[in-house]
Amino acid sequence: MAQQMSADPRQVIEVHSPATLEKIGEVTVNTPEEVRAAVQKGREAFKIWSNTDIRRRAEVLLSARDYVLAHQEELIDLICRENGKPRIEAVVELTYLCDVLTFYAKQGQRFLKPHKITPHLLRNKKVTVHYQPRGVIGMITPWNFPLILTIGESIPALAAGNAVVIKPSEWTPLIAVRGAEIMREAFQAQGVPVDILQVVNGRGDTGGALIDEADMIAFTGSVRTGKLVAERGARRLIPVSLELGGKDPMIVLRDADIERAANAAVWGAFTNSGQVCISVERVYVEEQVADDFTRRVVEKTKALRQGSDVSEAGTDRRVDVGAMTFPKQIETVEEHVADARAHGATILTGGTRSADHASQKC
Repeated sequence: MAQQMSADPRQVIEVHSPATLEKIGEVTVNTPEEVRAAVQKGREAFKIWSNTDIRRRAEVLLSARDYVLAHQEELIDLICRENGKPRIEAVVELTYLCDVLTFYAKQGQRFLKPHKITPHLLRNKKVTVHYQPRGVIGMITPWNFPLILTIGESIPALAAGNAVVIKPSEWTPLIAVRGAEIMREAFQAQGVPVDILQVVNGRGDTGGALIDEADMIAFTGSVRTGKLVAERGARRLIPVSLELGGKDPMIVLRDADIERAANAAVWGAFTNSGQVCISVERVYVEEQVADDFTRRVVEKTKALRQGSDVSEAGTDRRVDVGAMTFPKQIETVEEHVADARAHGATILTGGTRSADHASQKC
């Protein structure tokens, strides 16, 4: 998690572990002028990268995968420290990145191959669809999956021949910065422009500056902020891709495998401490199996190990549920619990902040 310090003339964002609250690093906020310069460097790199044969781009991506694997322990540890994830969930992020590098390296040529279509009208005409890279793609990314939704989400754009500038969440900037450094090392070794992938840091103003400069914006985050991103992008008539939040129900019918359903509910609710856009947020259960289902869910929830999974010398501590990354979200959850109690809900287990941080504020 991050805190802002006053720095003259440059602002600095301190990054703190959400599990231990210790400072683990800092980044400097980029000014609008620096964002503009980053996009311009991306455009210069794009001129070369977009004209690079797709098979050559695939070779570069596979090389980058090897660089990621060579730094896997470093990246996993940084995700655990900066994001508060258990180690197994950090491994999933790294696995995703390697998989997406492999997938688009192998499938990119097929996806981008020109193809012919026959118009519905004017059937005597021939139409061929060709795919062209758009330019510099600006990505504004969240804190819940700081490797998957930054470096991982940049791979399709890179495979298509675009350049990418990422503005990661101010709460988890370190993994994006380090991931980009590793990718750029691979690009340099392969003799391609390193500025096809860049990171700029900051808060809303930095994201706004990126919207004002990039050729397309991909945003992942809240509905409220997504509306602002769409509105600002519309002023320039640039494409905007939005992946926003939801409210996700699980339905359990009487003929379900109740043990499996209980496992699914617990996993779906507590993976990444519930900080997933498709987390199980409410469950509707048929009355005939409701008591059995509830009992199993409560038992499984009580058995979860919650805490910090950061490796320490001579230890092999493993947990099931890590820390919540964003302090305001902890307060939001507490408000939901209090509201549920006030409306007659019964709290069968949990319902309070971890004793380790019950009195700590970040």
